[in-house]
Amino acid sequence: MSDVVEKLHDWDIVSMEWKKNAQMRLMEARQYLGTDYKIHLKEISRVADHCLRYALSDVAKTEYRSDCDNGNSNNEHHIHGLKCDRCELIKSVLGDVEDVAQHALAKTDVASAIIKIVDMKRHIARATHSEMQRQSIIASLSNRRDHALITIDWAQKYLPISARESQGVIILYALAINSTL
Repeated sequence: MSDVVEKLHDWDIVSMEWKKNAQMRLMEARQYLGTDYKIHLKEISRVADHCLRYALSDVAKTEYRSDCDNGNSNNEHHIHGLKCDRCELIKSVLGDVEDVAQHALAKTDVASAIIKIVDMKRHIARATHSEMQRQSIIASLSNRRDHALITIDWAQKYLPISARESQGVIILYALAINSTL
């Protein structure tokens, strides 16, 4: 998005002051997404941008939708009546750049940059939810001696030999170990 702001300034559509202000706000938004945003995410939150139930819901498919205002008996009913000033900063700066770009040729650049930023927020929400679920599973296993959690990350190779083996060989090896226990 900073590239778009730079283009708008190069084309003399915006002033140097507007460019600096927009880039500063974009930098603050990037820092927020990279640091505090994941801390603010909660399973249930009155801030729509921080509510994982709302963020992970799909408006188009009812089987993937979770309504925040139709909670069950566990006091999960909530309305998104609060706003986060830092999340609103992101929306504000994106809206400002989009408004200026409406009058310029950078319209498609802005649209693709906004999609990337929204996708990043979604990725952070999914990763935070996955980590919360993983911690919940580990907590439930802590008092049971006959259960274990095995996490396999195929992207990392701990031993050079495992890099040469196919996943099928590793799975068979894991099954063989399991059958001997």
